[in-house]
Amino acid sequence: MSRDISAANAAMAGALAIGAYYMLAKPTPPRRNLEAHADDADADSTATPNTQRKAVIATGIARDHDGSVVVKADPDFDLNLTIFGTVDGLLPRMVVKSKLAVQLFWRCEKVQQVQALYSTLSPPPKHDVGLLQFMNDECDFKMEHADGSFMDHLNFCHEYSHRHFQGHSPRVLFLHSIMGVGTNIFPMGTDKIPKLKGMLTEAEYTHVEAFPSILRLLIGSGLLDELKENRTRLRSLKRLSFHRVIDNMDLTMSAEQFWVHLNYHICHLLDFLPTSCWAYHINQDALFMVFVDLYTFMKEESLIQAEVNLDLTSSTTSTEGTPVTLGSCIARALPNFVKLKLQSKAINKFSAKIGHSLDYTLHFE
Repeated sequence: MSRDISAANAAMAGALAIGAYYMLAKPTPPRRNLEAHADDADADSTATPNTQRKAVIATGIARDHDGSVVVKADPDFDLNLTIFGTVDGLLPRMVVKSKLAVQLFWRCEKVQQVQALYSTLSPPPKHDVGLLQFMNDECDFKMEHADGSFMDHLNFCHEYSHRHFQGHSPRVLFLHSIMGVGTNIFPMGTDKIPKLKGMLTEAEYTHVEAFPSILRLLIGSGLLDELKENRTRLRSLKRLSFHRVIDNMDLTMSAEQFWVHLNYHICHLLDFLPTSCWAYHINQDALFMVFVDLYTFMKEESLIQAEVNLDLTSSTTSTEGTPVTLGSCIARALPNFVKLKLQSKAINKFSAKIGHSLDYTLHFE
């Protein structure tokens, strides 16, 4: 994840830090709460994405921007102001912060190239004002996401889904976190579930209520490994049973719904990919490992329905341009299986705190 810095400081920062060859991308929109008024709702629905998000939205291709961007540590970053503020333990917090506390310095020509592509797109559909009013008045989306604000992340997911997962509602990804975030933040209480359900189609609600659970299963359980172990009978999968994060209620999803749902997760995880140095980060970033594992499995089994392409041609194992912090040094020293185990352990710990079971069953014919 990344945060773009004010363009007004571009020349000075570039000259002092890495020379005038690089410039800062467009500023991150001001941190904000959702607004219920129609005018403000329209403004939120057209909030300008940062450069990395614009690039993947415009092309449907996630790529390593190595050579086009320099990543610097952000000395003002406060983990406690993000959805990851509830992460416990000195070591996990240092590793998470080393990934998130960054500033991006983009090459001028790259920013211009991305903007030219993005400017050719028609505006994304506006959000339903009634839904925004519900989110503002009866939910709590004030917590900052690691890259600007929760709303910036939700808008990216919504717009990408709209443009590249056609035939399926983009509102699912706009609301994917409303019933729980992986770090036990709940923007909405269980008492609001009936009202939310009444505002959505049956298909939308099925995916929205399941999203926090499936995300935890992908990260904190053996679900993906079990799917890979059963490749030869995937077509005989009938349904998946699991537990809803917000209240541990039993849920069931048909196989057809499940494959669609995993496509939503692939689109969602695009917003967590490193900006550059992928060949290096694939051995450092546990969430990146999960994305690659899921994407590879879905592609090999011809289950990808969304337009998601990976460009790996410019990947490098070099650490040039990446911030060197104590957290990043620790991450480099940890073996891959340890990073994945730490991530899984963290998810299991969060679920245990709220009485949520990570048990699931794949039902085959």
